[in-house]
Amino acid sequence: MVYFYAAVIFIAVFILLTKLLDRILQKGYCENILSDTSNYNSALPGRLAGAVLGKKSVFRLLSLPIPGRDGEEIQLGTVIVTGSGIFIVCLLNGNGIVENPADGNWKHISAGKITEFDNPFSMQRDARALLEYYMGISGYQNVKAYTLVVYTGNGLRFSYQKPRGVIAASEFPEKLRQMNKKARLSRTEIKGVCRVLSEISAY
Repeated sequence: MVYFYAAVIFIAVFILLTKLLDRILQKGYCENILSDTSNYNSALPGRLAGAVLGKKSVFRLLSLPIPGRDGEEIQLGTVIVTGSGIFIVCLLNGNGIVENPADGNWKHISAGKITEFDNPFSMQRDARALLEYYMGISGYQNVKAYTLVVYTGNGLRFSYQKPRGVIAASEFPEKLRQMNKKARLSRTEIKGVCRVLSEISAY
């Protein structure tokens, strides 16, 4: 009986140390990526997400066929699957100011240059609905799709209140961990959702 308890304690300590080491390695990897500004490109959110969630939960250049419209599809950049749902991730590079009204286009003002672009939350409304449609017909009616905007500039400021879905790249890995802690989906459901997206992307 003593050996049994010793084995249980050993296994528990081993699992704890493995998780701790994994967390330390993940953190170091993400910090290394973020320390080099040459990594600040469209692949950045996917690389950070892959370190925390695993590569199978990250989809790059996902194409969603539009039902009833032969040959038409919606193109998405980075899509990640977490225990909290599906997230379409956009990247915003640089410092300066972002004018981010709830309605209408956004503007990025940096070094005297103004770049106008679509409000990512409004622009991706149809894509989120289409993701949820595919999840629904695949038996995952409880899976919701969201938009996340990851920004790299530590000095970036927003003219209006920053939406909950806007997060600094340096905080992104920890945000993903929190999403998985508050998971509404089981591991089996997460794997199922990833399988559905893989099948869609295979067409």
